[in-house]
Amino acid sequence: MKMVKRNFLLPILILFGAAIYGADSNVRINSIGFPTNGAKGFTCNMNATTFTVVRVSDNAVVFTGNLGGAINASDSGETVYKGDFSSYTTPGTYRVNVAGVGNSVNFTIADDVYNNPYFVSMRSMYLWRCNMAVSAQHNGDTFSHGACHMNDAN
Repeated sequence: MKMVKRNFLLPILILFGAAIYGADSNVRINSIGFPTNGAKGFTCNMNATTFTVVRVSDNAVVFTGNLGGAINASDSGETVYKGDFSSYTTPGTYRVNVAGVGNSVNFTIADDVYNNPYFVSMRSMYLWRCNMAVSAQHNGDTFSHGACHMNDAN
């Protein structure tokens, strides 16, 4: 019975997840985002020629560009095509659509785009502390642990 439930639920979860995110794994981008005046780009692992940057709030196309020629990504061994939209500097939430391939995850363009990841990483270092009890809240969840590693080690 468990196997039947799992086999039944898995396709539903996959479809539900795809509907929520609408992202295609063939379009890869920094999901945190980009500074307003910084470099902005992505890769696509399927041969395509054009892409658009779409504003999430109203699905308006705000930028159109061409993908570069094929290059070898030495870290993955894949052939990828790069897209660049560094000249687009309007803050907001966007996604990239590659014609005939799919969409990226949503990302942000903002001057403070790295503030929250910095805060979260610093908070995690506090929570990793030992030799004392620690507790903190993040997004409504409490993370805590008691004092640990109290004895000297050899």
